[in-house]
Amino acid sequence: MSSIGAETPELLSFKDAQTAPVEKGSFLLILAMLGAWTLLLFVFSTPFRDTHPTLSNLDLVGSSKVLTRLSTLAMLLSLNLMMVRKMPIKTGVFYLFGFFMFAAWAVLTVLWSPLPDVSFGQWVSLFSMTLLGLTIARLVETDRDAQFVFLMLGMLFTTRSGIMFMAWALTGGSGISRLEDSFFHSTDAAETATLGLLMMLVCNFGFPTPITRALFLPSVAILLATFVVAQNRLTVFITPPVAVVVLLMYGNRNLLVKLAFLGSVGGLLLLIFDPAMESINAALGSTEDYAVRAGNSERDFSTLSGRTELWEAIWRDYITRPWIGLGFFITSRTGTVDVWHDPQNYRAHNQVFQVLATTGAIGLTLFLSGFFLPGKLLLSNLTQPTPAGRIARSVAAVFSWLILWGLLNSSFCGPINASGITFWCLLGLTVGRMRQEYLRRETEMKIAAAK
Repeated sequence: MSSIGAETPELLSFKDAQTAPVEKGSFLLILAMLGAWTLLLFVFSTPFRDTHPTLSNLDLVGSSKVLTRLSTLAMLLSLNLMMVRKMPIKTGVFYLFGFFMFAAWAVLTVLWSPLPDVSFGQWVSLFSMTLLGLTIARLVETDRDAQFVFLMLGMLFTTRSGIMFMAWALTGGSGISRLEDSFFHSTDAAETATLGLLMMLVCNFGFPTPITRALFLPSVAILLATFVVAQNRLTVFITPPVAVVVLLMYGNRNLLVKLAFLGSVGGLLLLIFDPAMESINAALGSTEDYAVRAGNSERDFSTLSGRTELWEAIWRDYITRPWIGLGFFITSRTGTVDVWHDPQNYRAHNQVFQVLATTGAIGLTLFLSGFFLPGKLLLSNLTQPTPAGRIARSVAAVFSWLILWGLLNSSFCGPINASGITFWCLLGLTVGRMRQEYLRRETEMKIAAAK
Protein backbone atom coordinates (compact mmCIF):
# COMPACT_ATOMS: atom_id res chain seq x y z
CA MET A 1 0.00 0.00 0.00
CA SER A 2 2.87 2.37 0.67
CA SER A 3 4.06 2.20 -2.91
CA ILE A 4 0.63 3.22 -4.09
CA GLY A 5 0.47 6.00 -1.56
CA ALA A 6 3.74 7.44 -2.88
CA GLU A 7 2.07 8.09 -6.22
CA THR A 8 -0.85 10.05 -4.81
CA PRO A 9 -0.85 13.86 -4.61
CA GLU A 10 -0.64 15.73 -1.36
CA LEU A 11 -4.01 16.02 0.33
CA LEU A 12 -5.60 19.44 0.75
CA SER A 13 -7.10 20.70 3.96
CA PHE A 14 -10.88 21.10 4.08
CA LYS A 15 -10.63 24.88 3.80
CA ASP A 16 -8.03 24.87 1.04
CA ALA A 17 -9.97 22.25 -0.90
CA GLN A 18 -12.78 24.72 -1.50
CA THR A 19 -10.51 27.27 -3.18
CA ALA A 20 -8.05 24.98 -4.94
CA PRO A 21 -7.56 25.60 -8.67
CA VAL A 22 -9.15 23.29 -11.23
CA GLU A 23 -6.77 20.55 -12.36
CA LYS A 24 -6.91 17.87 -15.03
CA GLY A 25 -8.34 15.39 -12.53
CA SER A 26 -11.14 17.80 -11.71
CA PHE A 27 -11.96 18.17 -15.40
CA LEU A 28 -12.16 14.41 -15.79
CA LEU A 29 -14.41 14.24 -12.73
CA ILE A 30 -16.72 16.79 -14.36
CA LEU A 31 -16.92 14.56 -17.43
CA ALA A 32 -17.65 11.50 -15.29
CA MET A 33 -20.48 13.29 -13.48
CA LEU A 34 -21.87 14.49 -16.82
CA GLY A 35 -22.04 10.80 -17.66
CA ALA A 36 -24.24 10.30 -14.61
CA TRP A 37 -26.45 13.17 -15.81
CA THR A 38 -26.76 11.61 -19.26
CA LEU A 39 -27.71 8.21 -17.86
CA LEU A 40 -30.44 9.52 -15.56
CA LEU A 41 -31.98 12.29 -17.65
CA PHE A 42 -32.85 9.77 -20.35
CA VAL A 43 -34.82 7.60 -17.91
CA PHE A 44 -38.39 8.42 -18.89
CA SER A 45 -41.26 6.96 -20.85
CA THR A 46 -43.98 8.16 -23.18
CA PRO A 47 -47.73 7.59 -22.94
CA PHE A 48 -48.87 4.09 -23.96
CA ARG A 49 -45.30 2.92 -24.59
CA ASP A 50 -44.74 -0.84 -24.38
CA THR A 51 -43.10 -1.94 -21.14
CA HIS A 52 -40.08 -3.83 -22.46
CA PRO A 53 -39.36 -3.41 -26.18
CA THR A 54 -36.79 -5.87 -27.50
CA LEU A 55 -33.69 -5.06 -29.52
CA SER A 56 -35.52 -5.99 -32.70
CA ASN A 57 -38.40 -3.52 -32.24
CA LEU A 58 -36.88 -0.53 -30.46
CA ASP A 59 -38.88 2.68 -30.66
CA LEU A 60 -37.43 6.20 -30.62
CA VAL A 61 -37.32 6.33 -26.80
CA GLY A 62 -35.71 2.92 -26.55
CA SER A 63 -33.15 3.80 -29.21
CA SER A 64 -32.23 7.02 -27.40
CA LYS A 65 -31.71 5.10 -24.17
CA VAL A 66 -29.50 2.51 -25.87
CA LEU A 67 -27.49 5.28 -27.56
CA THR A 68 -26.96 7.28 -24.36
CA ARG A 69 -25.98 4.19 -22.35
CA LEU A 70 -23.50 2.97 -24.94
CA SER A 71 -22.01 6.45 -25.47
CA THR A 72 -21.67 6.96 -21.71
CA LEU A 73 -20.08 3.54 -21.39
CA ALA A 74 -17.58 4.43 -24.13
CA MET A 75 -16.82 7.78 -22.47
CA LEU A 76 -16.21 6.16 -19.08
CA LEU A 77 -13.90 3.57 -20.64
CA SER A 78 -11.99 6.40 -22.34
CA LEU A 79 -11.71 8.36 -19.10
CA ASN A 80 -10.21 5.37 -17.34
CA LEU A 81 -7.60 5.06 -20.06
CA MET A 82 -6.78 8.78 -19.73
CA MET A 83 -6.18 8.67 -15.99
CA VAL A 84 -2.45 8.88 -15.49
CA ARG A 85 -0.99 9.37 -12.01
CA LYS A 86 -4.34 8.43 -10.52
CA MET A 87 -5.38 5.40 -8.56
CA PRO A 88 -4.24 2.40 -10.64
CA ILE A 89 -7.17 0.69 -12.29
CA LYS A 90 -6.24 -2.61 -10.68
CA THR A 91 -6.51 -0.95 -7.27
CA GLY A 92 -9.96 0.42 -8.05
CA VAL A 93 -11.11 -2.98 -9.31
CA PHE A 94 -9.67 -4.57 -6.16
CA TYR A 95 -11.85 -2.41 -3.90
CA LEU A 96 -14.92 -3.02 -6.09
CA PHE A 97 -14.05 -6.62 -6.92
CA GLY A 98 -17.28 -8.14 -5.56
CA PHE A 99 -19.42 -5.83 -7.67
CA PHE A 100 -17.44 -6.55 -10.83
CA MET A 101 -17.79 -10.27 -10.17
CA PHE A 102 -21.52 -9.73 -9.69
CA ALA A 103 -21.68 -7.92 -13.05
CA ALA A 104 -19.77 -10.80 -14.68
CA TRP A 105 -22.19 -13.33 -13.20
CA ALA A 106 -25.20 -11.20 -14.18
CA VAL A 107 -24.22 -11.20 -17.86
CA LEU A 108 -23.78 -14.97 -17.69
CA THR A 109 -27.37 -15.38 -16.51
CA VAL A 110 -28.52 -13.95 -19.85
CA LEU A 111 -27.89 -17.45 -21.22
CA TRP A 112 -30.89 -18.90 -19.36
CA SER A 113 -33.06 -15.80 -19.17
CA PRO A 114 -36.52 -16.17 -20.76
CA LEU A 115 -36.13 -12.56 -22.00
CA PRO A 116 -32.47 -12.34 -23.05
CA ASP A 117 -32.88 -8.94 -24.76
CA VAL A 118 -34.26 -7.44 -21.56
CA SER A 119 -31.61 -9.10 -19.39
CA PHE A 120 -28.74 -7.97 -21.60
CA GLY A 121 -30.12 -4.45 -21.94
CA GLN A 122 -30.42 -4.10 -18.18
CA TRP A 123 -26.96 -5.58 -17.75
CA VAL A 124 -25.54 -2.82 -19.96
CA SER A 125 -27.15 -0.35 -17.55
CA LEU A 126 -25.68 -2.21 -14.55
CA PHE A 127 -22.20 -2.29 -16.08
CA SER A 128 -22.43 1.41 -16.99
CA MET A 129 -23.17 2.30 -13.37
CA THR A 130 -20.47 -0.06 -12.05
CA LEU A 131 -17.94 1.56 -14.37
CA LEU A 132 -19.20 4.97 -13.22
CA GLY A 133 -18.41 3.94 -9.63
CA LEU A 134 -14.90 2.80 -10.61
CA THR A 135 -14.26 6.04 -12.52
CA ILE A 136 -15.27 8.21 -9.58
CA ALA A 137 -13.23 6.05 -7.20
CA ARG A 138 -10.13 6.75 -9.27
CA LEU A 139 -10.84 10.49 -9.60
CA VAL A 140 -12.02 11.55 -6.12
CA GLU A 141 -8.96 12.33 -4.02
CA THR A 142 -9.65 15.54 -2.12
CA ASP A 143 -12.45 16.98 -0.02
CA ARG A 144 -13.16 19.37 -2.87
CA ASP A 145 -13.72 16.43 -5.23
CA ALA A 146 -16.14 14.84 -2.76
CA GLN A 147 -18.07 18.09 -2.32
CA PHE A 148 -18.32 18.42 -6.09
CA VAL A 149 -19.88 14.95 -6.42
CA PHE A 150 -22.49 15.77 -3.75
CA LEU A 151 -23.32 19.07 -5.46
CA MET A 152 -23.55 17.55 -8.94
CA LEU A 153 -25.91 14.88 -7.64
CA GLY A 154 -28.03 17.49 -5.90
CA MET A 155 -28.30 19.60 -9.05
CA LEU A 156 -29.00 16.51 -11.18
CA PHE A 157 -31.93 15.50 -9.00
CA THR A 158 -33.17 19.10 -8.82
CA THR A 159 -33.07 19.41 -12.61
CA ARG A 160 -34.85 16.10 -13.11
CA SER A 161 -37.43 16.97 -10.46
CA GLY A 162 -38.07 20.25 -12.25
CA ILE A 163 -38.65 18.38 -15.52
CA MET A 164 -40.98 15.98 -13.73
CA PHE A 165 -42.95 18.78 -12.12
CA MET A 166 -43.34 20.55 -15.46
CA ALA A 167 -44.59 17.30 -17.02
CA TRP A 168 -47.08 16.99 -14.16
CA ALA A 169 -48.28 20.59 -14.50
CA LEU A 170 -48.53 20.65 -18.30
CA THR A 171 -50.47 17.37 -18.45
CA GLY A 172 -52.90 18.18 -15.67
CA GLY A 173 -51.35 15.66 -13.32
CA SER A 174 -50.97 12.67 -15.65
CA GLY A 175 -47.29 13.35 -16.32
CA ILE A 176 -46.48 11.78 -12.94
CA SER A 177 -48.64 8.81 -12.01
CA ARG A 178 -48.73 5.05 -11.58
CA LEU A 179 -50.59 4.56 -14.85
CA GLU A 180 -49.21 3.62 -18.26
CA ASP A 181 -50.05 6.98 -19.83
CA SER A 182 -47.53 8.93 -17.74
CA PHE A 183 -44.05 10.17 -18.50
CA PHE A 184 -42.66 9.41 -15.03
CA HIS A 185 -43.74 6.88 -12.43
CA SER A 186 -44.76 8.33 -9.07
CA THR A 187 -42.22 6.16 -7.26
CA ASP A 188 -39.46 7.44 -9.53
CA ALA A 189 -40.50 11.04 -8.88
CA ALA A 190 -40.60 10.55 -5.10
CA GLU A 191 -37.21 8.83 -5.14
CA THR A 192 -35.60 11.58 -7.22
CA ALA A 193 -37.05 14.43 -5.15
CA THR A 194 -36.13 12.83 -1.83
CA LEU A 195 -32.54 12.09 -2.78
CA GLY A 196 -32.28 15.63 -4.12
CA LEU A 197 -33.44 17.01 -0.77
CA LEU A 198 -30.88 14.90 1.10
CA MET A 199 -28.09 15.97 -1.25
CA MET A 200 -28.93 19.66 -0.90
CA LEU A 201 -29.06 19.31 2.89
CA VAL A 202 -25.61 17.69 2.82
CA CYS A 203 -24.22 20.36 0.49
CA ASN A 204 -25.67 23.38 2.31
CA PHE A 205 -25.15 22.33 5.93
CA GLY A 206 -22.27 19.88 5.65
CA PHE A 207 -20.06 21.67 3.12
CA PRO A 208 -21.39 25.23 2.84
CA THR A 209 -20.09 27.47 0.08
CA PRO A 210 -21.57 30.58 -1.57
CA ILE A 211 -22.78 28.36 -4.42
CA THR A 212 -24.60 25.89 -2.19
CA ARG A 213 -26.20 28.70 -0.19
CA ALA A 214 -27.44 30.40 -3.37
CA LEU A 215 -28.85 27.18 -4.79
CA PHE A 216 -30.37 25.79 -1.61
CA LEU A 217 -33.76 27.53 -1.37
CA PRO A 218 -34.64 27.41 -5.11
CA SER A 219 -33.64 23.74 -5.25
CA VAL A 220 -35.60 22.81 -2.14
CA ALA A 221 -38.71 24.57 -3.53
CA ILE A 222 -38.55 22.49 -6.73
CA LEU A 223 -37.78 19.26 -4.88
CA LEU A 224 -40.57 19.72 -2.33
CA ALA A 225 -43.09 20.47 -5.07
CA THR A 226 -42.21 17.22 -6.84
CA PHE A 227 -42.15 15.36 -3.53
CA VAL A 228 -45.73 16.44 -2.79
CA VAL A 229 -47.22 15.63 -6.19
CA ALA A 230 -45.51 12.22 -6.26
CA GLN A 231 -47.74 11.09 -3.36
CA ASN A 232 -45.47 8.34 -2.06
CA ARG A 233 -46.10 7.23 1.51
CA LEU A 234 -42.83 5.41 2.08
CA THR A 235 -40.78 8.56 1.47
CA VAL A 236 -43.00 10.45 3.90
CA PHE A 237 -42.11 7.96 6.65
CA ILE A 238 -38.39 7.43 6.04
CA THR A 239 -37.18 10.83 4.81
CA PRO A 240 -37.83 13.09 7.84
CA PRO A 241 -35.83 10.91 10.30
CA VAL A 242 -32.85 10.76 7.93
CA ALA A 243 -33.05 14.51 7.29
CA VAL A 244 -33.10 15.17 11.05
CA VAL A 245 -30.05 12.92 11.49
CA VAL A 246 -28.23 14.89 8.79
CA LEU A 247 -29.01 18.21 10.49
CA LEU A 248 -27.98 16.88 13.92
CA MET A 249 -24.82 15.46 12.42
CA TYR A 250 -23.78 18.90 11.25
CA GLY A 251 -24.60 20.50 14.57
CA ASN A 252 -27.53 22.61 13.36
CA ARG A 253 -29.44 22.28 16.61
CA ASN A 254 -30.68 25.87 16.48
CA LEU A 255 -32.14 25.22 13.06
CA LEU A 256 -33.82 22.06 14.33
CA VAL A 257 -35.38 23.97 17.21
CA LYS A 258 -36.74 26.57 14.79
CA LEU A 259 -38.06 23.88 12.45
CA ALA A 260 -39.67 22.02 15.34
CA PHE A 261 -41.34 25.24 16.51
CA LEU A 262 -42.62 26.02 13.01
CA GLY A 263 -43.80 22.42 12.65
CA SER A 264 -45.67 22.63 15.95
CA VAL A 265 -47.33 25.90 14.96
CA GLY A 266 -48.24 24.43 11.57
CA GLY A 267 -49.66 21.30 13.18
CA LEU A 268 -51.71 23.37 15.61
CA LEU A 269 -53.13 25.53 12.81
CA LEU A 270 -53.92 22.40 10.81
CA LEU A 271 -55.87 20.91 13.71
CA ILE A 272 -57.77 24.17 14.18
CA PHE A 273 -58.73 24.78 10.56
CA ASP A 274 -58.76 21.19 9.26
CA PRO A 275 -59.59 18.79 12.10
CA ALA A 276 -60.69 16.07 9.65
CA MET A 277 -57.25 16.15 7.95
CA GLU A 278 -58.88 16.50 4.54
CA SER A 279 -55.94 18.48 3.20
CA ILE A 280 -53.53 15.68 4.13
CA ASN A 281 -55.70 13.14 2.36
CA ALA A 282 -55.84 15.40 -0.68
CA ALA A 283 -52.06 15.76 -0.77
CA LEU A 284 -51.15 12.14 -0.20
CA GLY A 285 -54.14 10.44 -1.76
CA SER A 286 -56.96 8.93 0.27
CA THR A 287 -56.91 5.38 1.59
CA GLU A 288 -59.70 4.42 -0.75
CA ASP A 289 -57.88 5.78 -3.78
CA TYR A 290 -54.73 3.99 -2.69
CA ALA A 291 -56.59 0.69 -2.38
CA VAL A 292 -58.05 0.81 -5.85
CA ARG A 293 -55.34 2.70 -7.75
CA ALA A 294 -54.15 1.00 -10.92
CA GLY A 295 -56.85 -1.64 -10.49
CA ASN A 296 -55.54 -3.11 -7.24
CA SER A 297 -57.98 -5.23 -5.29
CA GLU A 298 -58.87 -4.89 -1.63
CA ARG A 299 -56.57 -7.80 -0.84
CA ASP A 300 -53.71 -5.99 -2.57
CA PHE A 301 -54.12 -3.05 -0.21
CA SER A 302 -54.30 -5.26 2.89
CA THR A 303 -51.00 -6.95 2.01
CA LEU A 304 -48.53 -4.08 1.58
CA SER A 305 -50.04 -2.94 -1.72
CA GLY A 306 -49.96 -6.47 -3.05
CA ARG A 307 -46.26 -6.97 -2.48
CA THR A 308 -46.69 -10.16 -0.49
CA GLU A 309 -48.70 -11.65 -3.35
CA LEU A 310 -45.92 -10.60 -5.72
CA TRP A 311 -43.21 -12.06 -3.48
CA GLU A 312 -45.05 -15.37 -3.23
CA ALA A 313 -45.38 -15.63 -7.00
CA ILE A 314 -41.70 -14.81 -7.57
CA TRP A 315 -40.60 -17.21 -4.84
CA ARG A 316 -42.45 -20.12 -6.46
CA ASP A 317 -40.39 -19.65 -9.62
CA TYR A 318 -37.15 -18.76 -7.85
CA ILE A 319 -36.94 -22.05 -5.91
CA THR A 320 -36.77 -23.89 -9.22
CA ARG A 321 -33.35 -22.25 -9.78
CA PRO A 322 -32.13 -21.27 -6.30
CA TRP A 323 -28.42 -21.11 -7.13
CA ILE A 324 -28.33 -19.52 -10.58
CA GLY A 325 -31.51 -17.43 -10.53
CA LEU A 326 -34.07 -16.77 -13.23
CA GLY A 327 -31.98 -14.42 -15.37
CA PHE A 328 -30.78 -10.90 -14.69
CA PHE A 329 -33.70 -8.51 -14.13
CA ILE A 330 -36.20 -11.35 -14.77
CA THR A 331 -38.36 -12.51 -11.87
CA SER A 332 -40.10 -15.54 -13.39
CA ARG A 333 -39.38 -18.62 -15.52
CA THR A 334 -41.55 -17.33 -18.37
CA GLY A 335 -40.71 -13.62 -18.20
CA THR A 336 -44.10 -12.60 -16.79
CA VAL A 337 -45.38 -12.73 -13.21
CA ASP A 338 -49.13 -13.37 -13.20
CA VAL A 339 -50.48 -11.13 -10.41
CA TRP A 340 -53.19 -8.46 -10.15
CA HIS A 341 -54.74 -9.61 -13.47
CA ASP A 342 -51.86 -7.92 -15.32
CA PRO A 343 -49.03 -10.38 -16.13
CA GLN A 344 -45.66 -8.69 -16.79
CA ASN A 345 -42.05 -8.77 -15.65
CA TYR A 346 -42.51 -7.09 -12.29
CA ARG A 347 -39.52 -6.11 -10.18
CA ALA A 348 -39.41 -7.82 -6.79
CA HIS A 349 -39.84 -4.53 -4.88
CA ASN A 350 -37.25 -5.66 -2.39
CA GLN A 351 -33.61 -4.95 -2.95
CA VAL A 352 -32.19 -8.22 -1.64
CA PHE A 353 -34.95 -10.40 -3.08
CA GLN A 354 -34.48 -8.76 -6.50
CA VAL A 355 -30.84 -9.85 -6.60
CA LEU A 356 -31.61 -13.29 -5.16
CA ALA A 357 -34.46 -14.08 -7.56
CA THR A 358 -32.76 -12.81 -10.70
CA THR A 359 -29.16 -13.99 -10.13
CA GLY A 360 -29.62 -16.67 -7.49
CA ALA A 361 -27.69 -17.37 -4.31
CA ILE A 362 -24.43 -17.10 -6.27
CA GLY A 363 -25.26 -13.60 -7.47
CA LEU A 364 -26.44 -12.44 -4.05
CA THR A 365 -23.23 -13.71 -2.43
CA LEU A 366 -21.08 -11.87 -4.95
CA PHE A 367 -23.15 -8.71 -4.60
CA LEU A 368 -22.99 -8.65 -0.80
CA SER A 369 -19.24 -9.37 -0.86
CA GLY A 370 -18.78 -6.14 -2.78
CA PHE A 371 -19.69 -4.14 0.32
CA PHE A 372 -16.85 -5.51 2.44
CA LEU A 373 -13.86 -3.39 1.40
CA PRO A 374 -15.75 -0.10 0.76
CA GLY A 375 -17.64 -0.65 4.03
CA LYS A 376 -14.38 -1.17 5.88
CA LEU A 377 -13.02 2.11 4.51
CA LEU A 378 -16.21 3.93 5.43
CA LEU A 379 -16.37 2.60 8.98
CA SER A 380 -12.72 3.44 9.62
CA ASN A 381 -13.52 7.15 9.12
CA LEU A 382 -17.05 7.30 10.47
CA THR A 383 -16.14 8.65 13.90
CA GLN A 384 -13.10 10.71 12.88
CA PRO A 385 -13.31 14.48 13.68
CA THR A 386 -11.88 15.32 10.28
CA PRO A 387 -13.28 16.49 6.93
CA ALA A 388 -13.00 12.90 5.70
CA GLY A 389 -15.04 11.81 8.71
CA ARG A 390 -17.73 14.34 7.84
CA ILE A 391 -17.83 13.02 4.29
CA ALA A 392 -18.05 9.44 5.57
CA ARG A 393 -20.98 10.33 7.85
CA SER A 394 -22.74 12.10 4.97
CA VAL A 395 -22.38 9.00 2.79
CA ALA A 396 -23.60 6.77 5.63
CA ALA A 397 -26.71 8.91 6.11
CA VAL A 398 -27.64 8.69 2.42
CA PHE A 399 -26.88 4.97 2.38
CA SER A 400 -29.22 4.47 5.34
CA TRP A 401 -32.02 6.04 3.30
CA LEU A 402 -31.20 3.80 0.33
CA ILE A 403 -31.40 0.72 2.55
CA LEU A 404 -34.76 1.74 4.02
CA TRP A 405 -36.12 2.62 0.59
CA GLY A 406 -34.90 -0.68 -0.81
CA LEU A 407 -36.99 -2.68 1.65
CA LEU A 408 -40.03 -2.15 -0.60
CA ASN A 409 -38.32 -1.21 -3.85
CA SER A 410 -35.54 -2.46 -6.12
CA SER A 411 -33.48 0.64 -5.35
CA PHE A 412 -29.88 0.49 -6.58
CA CYS A 413 -30.20 -3.21 -7.49
CA GLY A 414 -32.67 -2.40 -10.23
CA PRO A 415 -32.38 -0.46 -13.49
CA ILE A 416 -30.88 3.01 -13.87
CA ASN A 417 -32.68 5.31 -11.46
CA ALA A 418 -31.89 8.01 -8.92
CA SER A 419 -31.02 5.43 -6.25
CA GLY A 420 -28.68 3.57 -8.57
CA ILE A 421 -26.83 6.71 -9.67
CA THR A 422 -26.55 7.83 -6.04
CA PHE A 423 -25.29 4.48 -4.83
CA TRP A 424 -22.58 4.01 -7.44
CA CYS A 425 -21.39 7.63 -7.28
CA LEU A 426 -21.14 7.61 -3.49
CA LEU A 427 -19.60 4.14 -3.51
CA GLY A 428 -16.87 5.43 -5.80
CA LEU A 429 -16.52 8.56 -3.67
CA THR A 430 -16.09 6.40 -0.57
CA VAL A 431 -13.38 4.25 -2.12
CA GLY A 432 -11.50 7.20 -3.58
CA ARG A 433 -11.62 9.67 -0.69
CA MET A 434 -11.51 7.21 2.20
CA ARG A 435 -8.57 5.35 0.67
CA GLN A 436 -6.67 8.63 0.43
CA GLU A 437 -7.39 9.24 4.10
CA TYR A 438 -6.17 5.76 4.96
CA LEU A 439 -2.93 6.35 3.06
CA ARG A 440 -2.47 9.71 4.78
CA ARG A 441 -2.82 8.19 8.23
CA GLU A 442 -0.50 5.36 7.27
CA THR A 443 2.14 7.84 6.11
CA GLU A 444 1.84 9.87 9.32
CA MET A 445 2.27 6.74 11.41
CA LYS A 446 5.41 5.79 9.49
CA ILE A 447 6.87 9.28 9.92
CA ALA A 448 6.06 9.22 13.64
CA ALA A 449 7.67 5.77 13.99
CA ALA A 450 10.78 6.94 12.16
CA LYS A 451 11.21 9.81 14.60
